[in-house]
Amino acid sequence: MTRIRIVFICEIVGEVAKDAWRRPMMKQWADEIFDAADLLPITNRWKRVMTENLVLHAAYSEPKRFRHAERLTVPIRGVDGETRYVFGISIYEKLTGENKPLAPVQLDLVTYYEFAGLTPPGDA
Repeated sequence: MTRIRIVFICEIVGEVAKDAWRRPMMKQWADEIFDAADLLPITNRWKRVMTENLVLHAAYSEPKRFRHAERLTVPIRGVDGETRYVFGISIYEKLTGENKPLAPVQLDLVTYYEFAGLTPPGDA
């Protein structure tokens, strides 16, 4: 059995994400961004989005860096119909001194939705 290794790189990262993570992330591989404990579950989620054509909605709260983050991830298909990329967009809500004591220690909620996929223009 041949094993295919799927690796992920961050192509585009905005200032809000960079500030939330407190470091640059653009053009970095997933294993350069996430620690070992987080890398496997996160990349497994992205692989599932790619292989099963799902939309992923994840919400995460952690008071040390930010109060709340949500991410929507979708598969992007090539002209041949094969999923080539995982596109994700995140929102981050900053923690203030006033609401820090009220924030949960940690909350991770993941929901998958069936998705027919996106087709390049002119390929419909």
